Amino acid sequence: MPSNILDTLRKFIFRTTRRVVGLVVLVILLVAGISAVKALGAPSQSSVLFGMVAGFAFLMAGIFVHELGHAIAAIAVGWRVHLIVVLRIGYRPRRRKFQLVSRMVGGDFGGFVLVAPPLDGGWEKGRATIFAAGSLVNLLAALVCYTAILWVDPGTTLGALLGGFALTTLVLGISNLIPSWGQSGVRANDGATLYEIFTGKHMSLAMQVATWLWGSSLDGIAVRDWNPDLLRRLEADEAAGEEDRAVRDHVLVSYYEGRRETGRALSLLENSEAEKSGKHPALTIEKAFLAALVRRDVDLAAQLLDTIPSRLHQSYFPYWRAQSLVYALQGQTKLARSAARRARRLAKTHGDELDDDDESLLCAVESGKAPPLLGYSQPA
Repeated sequence: MPSNILDTLRKFIFRTTRRVVGLVVLVILLVAGISAVKALGAPSQSSVLFGMVAGFAFLMAGIFVHELGHAIAAIAVGWRVHLIVVLRIGYRPRRRKFQLVSRMVGGDFGGFVLVAPPLDGGWEKGRATIFAAGSLVNLLAALVCYTAILWVDPGTTLGALLGGFALTTLVLGISNLIPSWGQSGVRANDGATLYEIFTGKHMSLAMQVATWLWGSSLDGIAVRDWNPDLLRRLEADEAAGEEDRAVRDHVLVSYYEGRRETGRALSLLENSEAEKSGKHPALTIEKAFLAALVRRDVDLAAQLLDTIPSRLHQSYFPYWRAQSLVYALQGQTKLARSAARRARRLAKTHGDELDDDDESLLCAVESGKAPPLLGYSQPA
């Protein structure tokens, strides 16, 4: 069978598996919520609505327990915890800071934990333990709740809450162990990661370096101060997979921008196979921004931004930064100011501090001035 047909079939199976498992989980969560609400004596006509609310609360609690399990396991094996996310609410332990996390960042739908070993440590040591811990803690929590129900009347408030949470955390624990991949073959849950670990597939160099560097940024280290040895390794890496190339390109573009080497960053994106594939909107947004900033190619920048789905860019700072610049260069002052203010709000909401260049750019746009190249550097 031709490889392209096999690839299409594989992607179809991956998508179908994710959707079926997701639908089953949602149904079970709704059932758990309705059962808990009825046990508490809510009116039957309101049971579905209250059941949805209760199911969501159980889901939040289950995800929190799951991600906490990952974090505790990471600390136990000597790794650093840089970010814990439940739905879109993130917490940076080392900075003791909460933030909202954009959908563009990635991770599972429910949540994720960004962890990394020390620079002198190995990525395989303890990795399986960390990824298995989330589901194991879910299953342990379900066991504790079901055991407690033996001594609690299920018709009481406590019994209803224990029963609803037990079913929810049990389903989350099991569903996360069923391997699932995204459309491009990217791991979509813990089960897929564990499968790759146990079948001997190691984490790529691009992903290792990217995790180290993004983790250091979350801990407060400026992009321009990233570890130069890691960046040299990344620049020399001939990443094999498209996803690895996308990660490598995104990291290097961020670094070049941080060092005001925008011409170099734009040149990389113009030759990036990952960006040309159209599957990595974060790279497309950066290319649009740099095309407008360095080349003043407003038509290309606007065309690229139009390809980004609204569900992805609504809460993504780089998109609104790029859009504010494009509007300003088009002479649409009102729209430019609105986009700049939105970019500023998003940066604040997400807990990100604007660097001097971004601050100067947004100030210029908000004041109605034509944005100069500023300190972003020379064209390529």
